[in-house]
Amino acid sequence: MKPAGGPNSPEGHTERRRLRFRERPPSRPVVRICEGRLRGRTLRTEGNTTYYSFQGIPYARPPLRELRFQAPRAPRKWHGIRDAGKEGPCCKQPKVRIRPLPRSWSFRDVAAFVAVMPNLFRRFTKMFCGSEDCLYLNVYTPELPSHADYIDLRPVLVWIHGGGFLVGDGDADVYGPDYFLEMGIVVVTINYRLGPFGFLAVGTEAAPGNAGLKDQVQALRWVKRSIANFGGDPNRVTLYGESAGAAAVHLHTLSPLSRGLFHGVIAGSGSALHDWAITNQQVSKARELARYLGIHTNNEDRLVNALKRESSDRILTGLLSMRNQERFVGNELAFLPVVEPDLPGAFLCEDPASILRRGGQAPVPMMTGANSREGLLWLIGNPTSNRHNPESDAEMAKLNKRLVDQPFLSDFMFNAMSPVDREECHFEIMQCYFGFKKLSKETLSKFIDLFGDICFINPLYDVTKAHATRRSPVYVYHMSFDGNLGFFKRLLGLKHYPGVAHSDELGYLFRVRVLPDTPISPEDDLHRRRLLKLWSNFIHTGNPTPDDGASLGVLWTPTWRRNQMNFLEIGETLYMRKDPPNERMIFWDSIYHRYLGRPLIS
Repeated sequence: MKPAGGPNSPEGHTERRRLRFRERPPSRPVVRICEGRLRGRTLRTEGNTTYYSFQGIPYARPPLRELRFQAPRAPRKWHGIRDAGKEGPCCKQPKVRIRPLPRSWSFRDVAAFVAVMPNLFRRFTKMFCGSEDCLYLNVYTPELPSHADYIDLRPVLVWIHGGGFLVGDGDADVYGPDYFLEMGIVVVTINYRLGPFGFLAVGTEAAPGNAGLKDQVQALRWVKRSIANFGGDPNRVTLYGESAGAAAVHLHTLSPLSRGLFHGVIAGSGSALHDWAITNQQVSKARELARYLGIHTNNEDRLVNALKRESSDRILTGLLSMRNQERFVGNELAFLPVVEPDLPGAFLCEDPASILRRGGQAPVPMMTGANSREGLLWLIGNPTSNRHNPESDAEMAKLNKRLVDQPFLSDFMFNAMSPVDREECHFEIMQCYFGFKKLSKETLSKFIDLFGDICFINPLYDVTKAHATRRSPVYVYHMSFDGNLGFFKRLLGLKHYPGVAHSDELGYLFRVRVLPDTPISPEDDLHRRRLLKLWSNFIHTGNPTPDDGASLGVLWTPTWRRNQMNFLEIGETLYMRKDPPNERMIFWDSIYHRYLGRPLIS
């Protein structure tokens, strides 16, 4: 990445650019882009910093009728001034059960919950009314340019939301851009097609797959073409995603379509090498969906044409009728990224591991990591796998019935072992985590540890080792600070579980308006300031500690430079580690040695 620019950059570097900024833009500023003019809004951050918001900007044509399952098309131009004062529709998606409650039943916490009920109502209403016409993005900028001159452009953060490639959106009630704007960064958030609308694939031109990822590429092309009009530097774009968004971000480093559209990536709790991130069962899943909708044909093109005639609601009904329960406990999603046939416009034509083995990734810096209790993700449930009450005895009984299929062996481990080794290895895993106890509510905490290790921590070793090179440094973190602002634990009311849950860090990096305000301790405030400093340093410079650690008291060094995954421990203090993030990794290293013939942690 290029050196940082602008007075708010961590290093104070200045890189002269071609635009002069307005001194006092109007309350409804107007910006011209290739497709036409946009009227935005002038707002203030939580810290009372002025910024400019442009929402609901179409970056592609609505993917309706014959465009369903196809790559996105360029947006049409419009006449006059388009109102960019509100976000576009959410993409069509199933409903996930969440039951937000007050933090406690004290008057203060109940009052805080009542205050956000209008936000909650708007969010649920919007998700229930999702649309296929959803390819819109939002731009938030600290300053706007005016007449031509040589003045700074600011680094750009493009946020790609998670949600298992099934649910989610980029709206500001969850991903409020306030804190990054206060760090002098232009923020772009996007919607992309989800579930079967974004990831149904049959291996022919009718539905080659990865439409949702191609949406993201189209959005990045829009950023490259238009972001300077909002004060952003098209040559300093960082992609940031969490969970499925992190897998998408990592896939962009491997795709020829994305090359040159970004200059750094942040991937939180996910990658292209995580077992849940990619599928080779795409055709069978498409046929299963069609079967539930009464479509019976062995011809893939006819199947796709029949699905194009179905309503989006019918397709979602068919999706929820499917029984998406694969052998591996981490594979619960039916429609995911795929390796496509080598057709024009393909996003990914080669297995990600093969691309990494030959060094085919984009030569850009990467920041990635995991949280200490990722396995708490299990507790959100999954409507597409009929898992609605994960903490119940009934759900634990279902898991016990699945033990015969060795569900705790990831697919790559299962495929690499003989039947005898599979049985022995799975028995060792059960013994390590559960001893002689059955899966039950009593052992749920141990299961959460196991689920987090096999789905997130173990893959972190493999992906960072494969991705790290001298020309593209990888910075690894492990998040262990368990504070009051953790997003996932606040969303599900899981404060009674110790550890940092999947996506908890987002509550410190984004302003979350859909959840009640919660008391911020001095420790929470310090943790937020540290995270924002590290993340914004990386976005500005491609290095999270560009001043050699002077401002944060720690130098975050790239990983795997000495045959070890050294990483930054982000807890009550910041410090570099090379020992495993938890003692269970020693057990997994022995498993890898004995059954796979290679180490995990070295």
